[in-house]
Parts: sequence; C-alpha cells; structure tokens
Amino acid sequence: MLIDGADELRRHLAFRDALRADDGLRDMYATLKRGLAEAHRHDRSGYTEAKSAFIATFSAGQQMTDRPVAQIRVATPDDAPALARMHVASWRETYAGILPDKMLSALSVEGRAAAWVKIMQEPANERSTVVYLAEHDGTIVGFGSCGAQRTDNLQIKGYDGEFSGIYVLRAFQGQGIGARLLGKMSLDLLARSFSAAALWVLRENPRARRFYEYHGGQLVSEREDIRGDATLIELAYGWPDLKSWVKKCPAKR
Repeated sequence: MLIDGADELRRHLAFRDALRADDGLRDMYATLKRGLAEAHRHDRSGYTEAKSAFIATFSAGQQMTDRPVAQIRVATPDDAPALARMHVASWRETYAGILPDKMLSALSVEGRAAAWVKIMQEPANERSTVVYLAEHDGTIVGFGSCGAQRTDNLQIKGYDGEFSGIYVLRAFQGQGIGARLLGKMSLDLLARSFSAAALWVLRENPRARRFYEYHGGQLVSEREDIRGDATLIELAYGWPDLKSWVKKCPAKR
C-alpha cells in the first residue's frame, strides 16, 4: 500500500509540474474540471475518480515512445468487411451488461458491412460522413466517423459537426489511438468549415464518458432511446470550439 501511495504521489507531483510548465495543458485541465463538475454534480467520488483517471492517462502517455501503436487513414468501401467485423466485436465487448444480450447477439457483420459500404459510397460533399481507421500491423483496431450534425437540438445549440462514432478495441485502449482519431476528425471538420462538434454516448458507459471528459467534452444534452424493451439514456458531449481544442489536442498524428 505504501508503494502504491508513493507511486500515486509521484504521478500527482509530476502532473503538477507539467501544469506549471504548459499553459495549454493547464487550460485543458481547467476545462476538464468544469465539465466534470457539471457531469458529476451529485457524485463527488465520480468527480475524483475521473480526475485521477486523467492524471493516470497523462502519466502513461508521458512514458510512451514516439512510434505510434496504430496508423490512421481514411477508409474506403473496400474496407467495409473488415471494419464491420471490428465494429461488431467492439460493440459486444463495450456494451456487454449494458445493452440486452439479445440485441448484441443479433448484430450482423454482413449487415454492418452493407451499411458501411452505403455510407462510404455516397457522393462526397462538405456534409458527408468520413471514416478514419486505426490499423495495427494491417488489422483494424479502431475507427472514428464524422460529418454534419444530424440532431436538431444540437444544431440549435451551435454544434454543426458530429462525431458519429469512436470505437477502439479494448486491448488497444489507453495507447492514444482514440485521442488521435478524435484529433484527426476535428481537423477534418474544421477543414470543412464546421466550428463545433458533439456526439452521443450511453450514460451507463463510464469508460467512454471519462475519455470524452478527459479530452474536453462538455455535457450538453440528454435523451431517451427506446430499443425494443430497453429504454436507454444517452448523453451528448460537445466541443464548442474545435479550433481552440485542436491547438491543445495531445494527439493529432
């Protein structure tokens, strides 16, 4: 216990020194704490755990080598079968115990592949959905998709862009892949003149929520999603100023 405590103390002291030396990191952390205070208004322990997760992830990132674990590229329709396999696998490991087992077992790789082909074959314009893949040794281990905002109330709030999906296989999480996907998509949206973006995440998915909070997402909306016998609560996280966030983004390669 003493060793664990000493390690945590060293992490916090190193993080304190990093905050003092890096204005961008200090601003990001201040934004994070405001978002956490809003998201965990009645859950002090959740607020503390989320801050600790930020510091632990930062410390781990400081120890990573410069060689990225995965390469990021734009997907093409030819990638649809492999993307669909990864997508279904990610859903099943992410939502086990959250979504009904019947829903997860009914997921179809073939159906997902057909949906991805349709999306990627649509005529390209400034509102199109663009898909980014993260590949490790030629295997898709993560993806992100972005485009024009599809939810009316988020458009009204000023979130003209959308991160429609970010998934990374659990074995590859914690290695900066999700952050790099988020950074790539932010640059993509900015290049298409979108100034802000938002996404939806299940309330009962704390791992994903901590990731978005860590990377500056602010809780901006909530809705019910009724699927069969299940009533799911979704939360929207938003980035109101993509340009400012990209300047602070720790991973854009």
